[in-house]
Amino acid sequence: MNVTGTQPRVSRRHIITRLDDIRQARARVHFDWIDAMREAREHGFTNQQIADVLGVAEAAVRGALKRAEGN
Repeated sequence: MNVTGTQPRVSRRHIITRLDDIRQARARVHFDWIDAMREAREHGFTNQQIADVLGVAEAAVRGALKRAEGN
């Protein structure tokens, strides 16, 4: 907020650029997680062990790895 207590105006272009930056950052993080899961599998960890570490369901790990194979 500015000194008058109102929100400053933000251009539509700025918002679109910022949302695109967020989307790209999420994609990078997603692929980092997929790479980490693949590496864990290569070292003999089960999907359940990976899921326990990440705090997600085993099916989520299995599904993420399966979707990544298609790409």
